[in-house]
Amino acid sequence: MIRYATKVSQPIGDFYLVSLPARVLREMCFSQPYERYRQDSSGSVENSSWFQRVFNKRRTNPIAEFLKTQDATLPGTIVLAANYSENGAFITDDDTVFQSEKCWKARRCSIGFDGHQDSLYELNIPNNPKSAMVVDGQHRIGGFKDQSDEVLSMEVPCAIFLDLPIPLQAYVFATINFNQKPVNKSLNYELFAFDIDNEKPTTWSPDKLAVFLSRKLNVDKNSPFFGHIKIGAVDRTEDAKDRIVEWKISTATIVAGILLLITKNSQDDRNKLNQIPIGKRDRSVLIGFNCDEEKLPLRTLYISNDDNLIYVIILNFFTAVKGLLNSEDNNFEVFQKTAGVTALFKVLQILLVDVFKNDAIDLSSIMWVERFSSQQRIVDFNDSLLLGSSGSHAGRIRDMLLLMAGHEKLADFKDKDCYHEYERLWTNAKVIPNA
Repeated sequence: MIRYATKVSQPIGDFYLVSLPARVLREMCFSQPYERYRQDSSGSVENSSWFQRVFNKRRTNPIAEFLKTQDATLPGTIVLAANYSENGAFITDDDTVFQSEKCWKARRCSIGFDGHQDSLYELNIPNNPKSAMVVDGQHRIGGFKDQSDEVLSMEVPCAIFLDLPIPLQAYVFATINFNQKPVNKSLNYELFAFDIDNEKPTTWSPDKLAVFLSRKLNVDKNSPFFGHIKIGAVDRTEDAKDRIVEWKISTATIVAGILLLITKNSQDDRNKLNQIPIGKRDRSVLIGFNCDEEKLPLRTLYISNDDNLIYVIILNFFTAVKGLLNSEDNNFEVFQKTAGVTALFKVLQILLVDVFKNDAIDLSSIMWVERFSSQQRIVDFNDSLLLGSSGSHAGRIRDMLLLMAGHEKLADFKDKDCYHEYERLWTNAKVIPNA
């Protein structure tokens, strides 16, 4: 097979940019993990010739699901080192023959355009399975396993090195991956949902709804989060420069908390929705999918597009919390930090399940104040046991809130290592007068 390619010259050498069908990549490419073996008595080891990370299905499965959707795209370049066999042997043949059945080869194209003929090449892709080593992109290629013919026909951009020595392959791999920095999660959410204003709300995935609600909480003057939710992008809104705020919560924290109420796997829901053309897309396709209403109290409201009620429920809950735990009488700064907000969303999830079991459903702020005052105690959330940013700190804060709300009793925590600390906190809790 002959494909047109663009030659790129860089200090490390030349490579060729070309698009290849995913089916060809599946047939022609392979990857091998880095291994250490033959350790001698001095502790020295002999390394294998390979350098890849161990293949991780947990990374590939989400890619595979995404590739089935209407929005599927893999614009990032797959980097290949051609003319190597799976045992590390260099593949060669008669250099006088261009259309080889064994080797990947390139030659300057006889035609040109706009004076760029020097960079336009023909690339011979041989009928020789497993003849190109994946330098970068093994999990993206892995996402095409067991896909339909339609998905396998997708074109994927590739950078092809010819005859690149294995040590240099390892160098390229290490450089690409060592220098990568994950995108800030809050910015990720912002970028992911940047176009929600131009989409029908009925097509929004849980992620997009959560981003929309987090933005609303940030600009609603009646919200306890007004002006306190940090977005990933630079805030150039009119009043941003006039706001002086003493604390901030990340968009990612709020989004994660909202998702806790409506989905057990937001990516699965998104992929399910995106398999449908945008004009026909509707949340009703998620009925019965990823269903666990015992733990997802607002999922039914999400699927029925009752976004405003979801917002009011969240707003009322946090308004009540602010009045009780961030007032002049009780100033617990932990609820202005990630661990505290994370714990509150978990508590909301748990308590909403209880609320929806009742015939008469009351979701007002007053109800939540009464609920958290039912045991006539307020725990000292400024205690050192609860101050911290780890998941265990969020768990302890959650437990204390559930005690205050009467959802748990102290004896329910007897098996916990910190039970005696819980006992101390509960015994010394402040009594709420006239509760």
